[in-house]
Amino acid sequence: MDGSLGWRKWLLGGLVACFAIQTILVYSDDTGERTPPLSEYALKGRAVWLKHNCQTCHQLYGFGGFLGPDLTNAAPRLDRGRVFDLLKNGYGQMPAFQLEDDEIENVLIFLHEINETGYSQPRATVAPDPSEFHGIVAAMEVPGPAAAGRDLFNERCAACHTPLADLSLGAFVAPDPTRIAERLSDQEILEVLTKGRPERGMPNPALGEEQKAHVLAWFKWMTEHRPELAEKMKPRATAAPWFEYER
Repeated sequence: MDGSLGWRKWLLGGLVACFAIQTILVYSDDTGERTPPLSEYALKGRAVWLKHNCQTCHQLYGFGGFLGPDLTNAAPRLDRGRVFDLLKNGYGQMPAFQLEDDEIENVLIFLHEINETGYSQPRATVAPDPSEFHGIVAAMEVPGPAAAGRDLFNERCAACHTPLADLSLGAFVAPDPTRIAERLSDQEILEVLTKGRPERGMPNPALGEEQKAHVLAWFKWMTEHRPELAEKMKPRATAAPWFEYER
């Protein structure tokens, strides 16, 4: 009986000690002091984000809904015209908010400033900025149909799919587009471009027949040139936090 009571005391003491250590770590974290405050316009964008409950479907820093992608680091991949169209008119499961231009502008500023504050998930390596990929591709010869598919991909798909990296989107994963043509047949790709994959979080991209053929050509071009692209876009290493498990 005494032994059992002693074991419980040690367990309780250990739990209290863990709670105390966690409290010290949380309240001694100076991340907030090191991170610049949001600008006036970013705060207005944040107000729009909160007013329309964007986090019901999207996440910031991995917290929020899982119907849409995590937007913590989405800003560099977003097509400006596509964002304006989405927030005004909606698309698929995305409702039409009919926002004013200045409201959308502020939301974009908010997302760009959030992107500078950290990552949605800690990682051991950081992929190069997507704009770097576009610069590398611009210096290469891309045939007409593949070039047209590239422009469609950047407009419709780049917010979720990142070249040379699988992207975690809450409960779903957007696969590396440079490997799609090696994993799926042409017919399978065209079927996905026709119906989407709702069970995996991918909506119907609503493309015409010619547009689907162009996107397919772009996928096949990326797969063909993947070794060259990967060599030019080596990820840079960064230290993972002490609490991050290896994957």
